[in-house]
Amino acid sequence: MVTQSDSTPDSATSDGLKAFADQPLSRKLPLTVSLMVGVVAVAFESLAVTTAMPSVFDDLGHMSWYAWAFSLFMIGQVFATVVAGRLCDRSGAMQPLGLGLAFFGVGLVVAATSRYALWFLAARLIQGFGGGLLTVSVMVVLAEAYAGPQRANLMAIFAACYMGPAFIGPSVAGWMTNTIGWRWVFWTPVPLVLASAILGVRPLWRLYGHRVGGTTENNPVPLWAAGLAALGVSAMEGGGQFIADNGVRPSYVLLALAGLAAIVVALPRLMPSRSWWRGRGLSAVIGVRFSMAGVFYVAQSFIVLLLKEQRGMSESEAGIALAIGAVGYGIGVFVQGRTWMRLRRDQIILYGSLSALLGVALMTGYAAMRADIYPLILIGISFTALGMGFSVSSTSLVTMTLSPLDRIGRNTSSLQIGDYLGSAFLSGTVAGTIYAALHNRASVEATFGWLFGVQLVFVLLAVWLATRIGPVRNESSGAD
Repeated sequence: MVTQSDSTPDSATSDGLKAFADQPLSRKLPLTVSLMVGVVAVAFESLAVTTAMPSVFDDLGHMSWYAWAFSLFMIGQVFATVVAGRLCDRSGAMQPLGLGLAFFGVGLVVAATSRYALWFLAARLIQGFGGGLLTVSVMVVLAEAYAGPQRANLMAIFAACYMGPAFIGPSVAGWMTNTIGWRWVFWTPVPLVLASAILGVRPLWRLYGHRVGGTTENNPVPLWAAGLAALGVSAMEGGGQFIADNGVRPSYVLLALAGLAAIVVALPRLMPSRSWWRGRGLSAVIGVRFSMAGVFYVAQSFIVLLLKEQRGMSESEAGIALAIGAVGYGIGVFVQGRTWMRLRRDQIILYGSLSALLGVALMTGYAAMRADIYPLILIGISFTALGMGFSVSSTSLVTMTLSPLDRIGRNTSSLQIGDYLGSAFLSGTVAGTIYAALHNRASVEATFGWLFGVQLVFVLLAVWLATRIGPVRNESSGAD
């Protein structure tokens, strides 16, 4: 049975963090609220921006650059995850968390004041860099400043912070865009970013202020690998987007393959160990996250399109399925942290993968059948999202458990890179290519049947990898 490693480069730092972590949640309220507000700000922006994006390019012009608003955000995220991991392991999470809020806030302001499309695209790159710093550093703070049982509760709270924007973000963004202008979609999160910074500065200084000078890193992730991976993700997403928009052409396929080659070169240096390819322990955890995140992103990205083409639904009507998925995800995150969940963490990940397998199978069945059994697709997205809620929380918690204190940042960044690569590869390259290749040549049932059916292969990969993690204690319930 695997437990938290006690390796640390600074015993005084370790003792101070442990003393803070052992305090009850009520004593950590300012820090907890700061993290929650930051999560809400990032969640609202990421969920609302899609609604506003068409109006942005209608106003600024250059609609052909539309896909780059998302690709550049992804480039910033991938590069920032490695930077954040290095900073967290060297001097604690305060620096990358503060920088993340600063970059994210500046990116919002630049986007809101943009007068040219290039200016706006630069803002998206800045936002992505800030968001990547925030994602890793928040997880590191969660690992270092909260005791084991508290972490799962915080994951459930963060899920609630995500669910609120998931329900109201697109609607609010649509109202803002149509009434007061798309710029307010980017202005709105700015006060939340400032509030998060103000609330968090004092507790974070107590935890990490004496580490600002930094310590020597042990085999840090090279920044060239992060840059190459970021470019690879961009090329894969760009190639997939071009294929989806314009059909399969050799230049687009070559672009996607070049991106894949760049990722293959960079990946060994981004993983937590040289034996990552064996798919055991922490490497298996990252593999599960890659597969589950990608499959879930495909489900979210294409379910609305499926319902529009197969049932003739409007975006708002089809969006009900996404709302139901958000509920399933929230339930999964909430349940995995309960004390009555008498399962080890690796078992929760396995059952989450099996839930997603059932969900994707139901979605595939619905897509491939000519019979219109609408509840089937809702049940399918529910089980898929439930499994993701189980898995995304538990993979993060297991990464914390399997990581020494001085490598939490690096390993968390590896986990997040797996998440981003899975989403980009399965959605932008695999699903996008299938849709582009079939939607003008085959029936709706054949197109989406293949699109979702191929995802079953990756869910099965997640199930297999989950069996190779090894026993990991559930600190919420004490299950061994």
